Amino acid sequence: MKSRTSIVIALGTAQTLAWASSFYLPVMLAAPMARELGLARMLLLVMLLFMLLFMLMGFISTAIATHLPALIQASGATLGTAVAVAALAGPAQVASPLVELGVLNRFSPLLTARLATLGHPLGAACLLLGGPAAAVPFVVLHGLGNGLLTIVRGTLPLALFGAQSYGARQGWIALPGRLVGALSPWLLGLVLERRGVATLWLTGVLGLGALATLSLLRLPAAASLRSTVKA
Repeated sequence: MKSRTSIVIALGTAQTLAWASSFYLPVMLAAPMARELGLARMLLLVMLLFMLLFMLMGFISTAIATHLPALIQASGATLGTAVAVAALAGPAQVASPLVELGVLNRFSPLLTARLATLGHPLGAACLLLGGPAAAVPFVVLHGLGNGLLTIVRGTLPLALFGAQSYGARQGWIALPGRLVGALSPWLLGLVLERRGVATLWLTGVLGLGALATLSLLRLPAAASLRSTVKA
């Protein structure tokens, strides 16, 4: 018990420091990186926020995809039920572009992004509060959010920065998230082994952190941002 308490304290401390640095470091790094790359400071700051956003969502997306049946089983469901319910994630992800085309394309890409980040926290809350009986809402909400995320990865940077240097900028924005995504199944597996379904508290908070990051972005500034991109 003492060892487990020490682990929880260590993880909590590390997470607190990580959250503090994740919002502090972009502001501190923007000026020196802007000078080095020849970009306007505001443009680079927004790029760093995008990197943070897709790091958080990349961690959730890849880690949950790997451990989805195990998480459902940890809530009290049988193995057969966990596998069957986890299979609903695919159809939910396929349905999300239909939602985007039919409804959300009339609204700002920021709204789609907010819904994408909310999908997992809402689903996690369902499973944590409802147990195995809420496994289906958990998987469907997570799948819908994850499907919308694939759209947001392309549309939101385009709406903010425009088409100029789109490919190169997307590469820089996506790189940290890919690296985090590669480590996330292993890291979440360690937490899942010790904390069981309570692991969803961690991923839910990360999802809310992504939503908080989105609150710092504003589309009306897109024209001024695009004007700062140097040929």
